[in-house]
Amino acid sequence: AAAAVAAAAFVPRRTFAAGVGGAAAAAAASASAAAASSSRMALASLSVRQAAAHLAPTLGLSLATIVGLNLLGFTITAFTRTHLITDLIGTGAFVVSAVCTFLASPASASTGTLMLRPVVLTVCTVLWGVRLASYLFYRILHTRHDARLAAFFPPSPSSPWTADRLFKLAMFWSLQSAWAFLVLLPVTVCHALPRSWHRAHPLGPASFVFLWLWSVGFILETVADAQKFAFRANRENDGKFMSTGVFALCRYPNYAGEIALWWATFGLALPVFFTRWGFPIIISPLFTTLLLRYVSGVPLHEKRYDAVYKDNEEYQRYKRNTNMLIPELLKYKQAPAADEGPSDSAQANAGASGVSGGDKKKGAEGDRLLEKR
Repeated sequence: AAAAVAAAAFVPRRTFAAGVGGAAAAAAASASAAAASSSRMALASLSVRQAAAHLAPTLGLSLATIVGLNLLGFTITAFTRTHLITDLIGTGAFVVSAVCTFLASPASASTGTLMLRPVVLTVCTVLWGVRLASYLFYRILHTRHDARLAAFFPPSPSSPWTADRLFKLAMFWSLQSAWAFLVLLPVTVCHALPRSWHRAHPLGPASFVFLWLWSVGFILETVADAQKFAFRANRENDGKFMSTGVFALCRYPNYAGEIALWWATFGLALPVFFTRWGFPIIISPLFTTLLLRYVSGVPLHEKRYDAVYKDNEEYQRYKRNTNMLIPELLKYKQAPAADEGPSDSAQANAGASGVSGGDKKKGAEGDRLLEKR
């Protein structure tokens, strides 16, 4: 003991201070790790009922925001008898809800240093919502018609509302609210988690893979919408079906992009899913996939196209040789310029649709009705 004390007397002061500082830093790191571990254990030990109570304020804020905006949309459409704002409000509700739950979350800037995962999820949702809402609003201002909602309104401006039509319109806006709330679950639940959970679950390599997938889906959907809009804006394409650009990769690239980006959003929130109380967030990508593939997306288009182009060999060949939703990246085909006339084969078949006379006109009208997704 005496030798140790004597030796310690010759230790330089700076070395001694560095040793003390290192010990303090190690103790702080150990305490932080212990706190994170304690947070993980505390969250993992929550029952489903306790977790629901913990998440209720954020989920309630999301639901109130979405329902409130859609109720406003229903009121405006009922009084003005116009559906021009339907997609603007329906898709815009995603953006407003994501921003509100983020600002109210424990991980927001108002409570300290920003947590990266909630920021990424919020930015992705805002980018998707603003792009889609503005595109759909711009398109409806040009077409002035939405076949989905026309049947909900009285046949003429002077006709009164009936209880049946008003109920159907209310159900549409209610279902639109449910759609937004369920699809936003990965974002909303992530916003509800405490800062300690986010510190214990930083973004890793897998998160950047999912961010790449989200970017691919977002770009694919954006390009598909832009190319389809330009194709339909050209009157020379009336009665034709689109099989160029990204539509050469698969028959429904806009739906493929939509499905991909919501699975990627789920992937960005994947650590939440692996807790025993985070399982509901998988509803988001499953709901989107099933809705577009089996309910309101692909089936409606397939039924209409099969009726209009049933005798069109070119369409039937396109349908046989082109995947429905999975893009084939080597099959990209450049769309013709807007001022180009029909090709020789198109002229030989009375237009690329292969439908002539009244059938061609019918096909053009049907395709314009299918513009709304």
